[in-house]
Amino acid sequence: MSEARNPKSVRLAAAQTPVREDPRDVEALRESGREVRALMRDASAQGARIVHFPEGAICFPSKFVMSVDGPDAVGPADWDRCQWPVLQSELAAIAELARELRLWTVIASVHRLTEPNRPHNSLYVISDRGAVVTRYHERLLSKTKVSYMYSPGVSPAGVVRHDRASTPTTR
Repeated sequence: MSEARNPKSVRLAAAQTPVREDPRDVEALRESGREVRALMRDASAQGARIVHFPEGAICFPSKFVMSVDGPDAVGPADWDRCQWPVLQSELAAIAELARELRLWTVIASVHRLTEPNRPHNSLYVISDRGAVVTRYHERLLSKTKVSYMYSPGVSPAGVVRHDRASTPTTR
């Protein structure tokens, strides 16, 4: 039976973007968002119902860029350097396109927490209605990540409170 006529069949797209390491760079964050959305459109055009992006799809902050002791030494990350509004805007645009395309989207991003906590390194699961249905926060972190960059997650995935207007936000 062909995939199109088999209701138990789901086409999955795995997509890769260039890795950008500087969350201070507004244009690089926006370019990453544009590339992600272009790949989402390609996946949808080829019949995918789910698209998965790897860690760093929008930005994979460098331990040297983020270090208060950098750029030549690794130290505690200064997350005030991150362009949070731009990152949130790109994630919201990705969620909106997921809704428009009716495409489930799994995308990695830094998830901001309230001060003084460091953010999570997360995977967002965005439904085909554009709502974040869950997030996975990386739990088993490298020594550098746990010491200087991120807060570890505590469970395999969590249920995210959402409604039609929900977009990836700080919670």
